[in-house]
Amino acid sequence: MNVNITFKHMDSSPATADYARQKLGAAHERYFPRESMDVDATFEVEKLRHIAHLHANVAGARLDATAENDEMHAAIDEVVARLERQLHDLKEKRRAH
Repeated sequence: MNVNITFKHMDSSPATADYARQKLGAAHERYFPRESMDVDATFEVEKLRHIAHLHANVAGARLDATAENDEMHAAIDEVVARLERQLHDLKEKRRAH
């Protein structure tokens, strides 16, 4: 799994990057452990809003998710949950086919 993390309008934080990698790694291992997954993550702050964007390529599909919250870790939790839902749907679609 390749994860590219970009921080906009905020200082880059190794703790935030590690937290996001850990969450994304767990989602990847749960749904597509044998497939490679490339993720572009963007974390940004606009005034008091913390926004997390994820763009993932896995199993020939492009998945996008966005979430915003008052805290960055909460925004990461939300966006990973949305990505997990899309991964689940993709896995079910492939299984049904």
